[in-house]
Amino acid sequence: MRNPIPNPYVGPRAFEIGDALYGRARELDQISSLLMAERIVLLHSPSGAGKTSLVQAGLIPRMREDFHVLPVVRVNHEPQAGGEQANRYIF
Repeated sequence: MRNPIPNPYVGPRAFEIGDALYGRARELDQISSLLMAERIVLLHSPSGAGKTSLVQAGLIPRMREDFHVLPVVRVNHEPQAGGEQANRYIF
């Protein structure tokens, strides 16, 4: 079988930038509107609910259309290469 269609379900890992995200258009619209109005938005839900997937596969690509988006920084992991150049307060 040549060029099999990739499985849209990534399993137990979070969706990444560039992954297709289905069925979250309403949430993306709401968060985008909140960001435009409030500038800071807190996403809070139980672990595994899809916050990271929503941001990485949905919100970041949408925001990049109109804004400069800084690299994703996780406070519980070592900084990714180049992150210290974008945010000098990473330690």
